[in-house]
Amino acid sequence: MSDSLIEGLRLVSVLNAMTGDGLDAARAEDALRVADNGDPNRAHHVFDPAGVLGLEPQVATPVRIALGRVANQLPGEHWALLLPQPGRLAGLRGPIATNAAALETGVIVVNHGGGLGWLPRPVGPAMQWELVPAERPLLPATPGEAAQALNEQILAAGRELGRLDAPAGNRPDDAASIHLGAAYSHVNQKLLDRALLWREASRAGIEASPQLLHSHGVLVRDKQLRELDDICRDAISAAASWPRAPHGL
Repeated sequence: MSDSLIEGLRLVSVLNAMTGDGLDAARAEDALRVADNGDPNRAHHVFDPAGVLGLEPQVATPVRIALGRVANQLPGEHWALLLPQPGRLAGLRGPIATNAAALETGVIVVNHGGGLGWLPRPVGPAMQWELVPAERPLLPATPGEAAQALNEQILAAGRELGRLDAPAGNRPDDAASIHLGAAYSHVNQKLLDRALLWREASRAGIEASPQLLHSHGVLVRDKQLRELDDICRDAISAAASWPRAPHGL
């Protein structure tokens, strides 16, 4: 799992916890600062070149300040994790410059109502976030819909690869995941874990090089695995983008 995806999952879960569970900016920053290796001191800064949150444009701002601004300026907003790639904007609707930048990073966190996007920019051991304007996105499928689509694609890929007598690659016993936290249902967490596991399997299959297949068989195998990878990306987005309703609603 890429560093940008890990951090995107962490950020969206923290932002949704601020909305649903009343997590304050200081504790949200503490949650973000824990690196993948358990180091609790990974620095996070924010750049706001377009002044989306009214921060100093060319100065790195501690993420706590940006999170505090979000709490004040966008109260009650839910946040979505989108995973665009060439040919699949994954719900992004502009501006054009934001789409281009998100295609570069492959990850963007956007509020459901639109207005603000967060782009991950890892810099050495530190994490920098670029704030960009964002139109209201087309939100991903619900976790239930995404789980059904994932199940159907797994079965379809298995049938096609079985006909070819082609291996899909070694399915890992486990895959790195992120704990979404109390702002989410256990259904979301289960979907996220499963989608990350199957995505790792599909990517391993794509990178494998079966030597016994003819050219048509290679194309069919590659198509099935790439479609599975796309569905896994959609499922990851769905799991991270639909938290529980805030308490009391």
